Amino acid sequence: MTPEFHQFKLRLPVDLMRKVEEEAERSGRSLSAEIVFRLTEAYSPGEAADGGFAQDIAANLVAYRKAVERNARQVQDNMEKVQKSMQELETLKTLLELRLAETTHELDVKKAK
Repeated sequence: MTPEFHQFKLRLPVDLMRKVEEEAERSGRSLSAEIVFRLTEAYSPGEAADGGFAQDIAANLVAYRKAVERNARQVQDNMEKVQKSMQELETLKTLLELRLAETTHELDVKKAK
């Protein structure tokens, strides 16, 4: 038997809404499912809304895995940016050394005159 649902508009303070959205993302639930889960938890402590504690842990593990993968991609992207910056700095260093040698040579030529 499918549970009945009542649909209605809900006003939440912006900060609270952001927190609920973040938790929904973290747990891998939709915003609606997160709100239902939280309310059910509030009215039946110790029992998860969707079938038990183990299922909630599994959802959290999936969400954490996604977060770890996202962070790993960001770290990889940042490492590539750092490597590119280091290459650019090395090129700049070489150009500056060449310019310094040219300037030193020009000064030596002027002193010799």
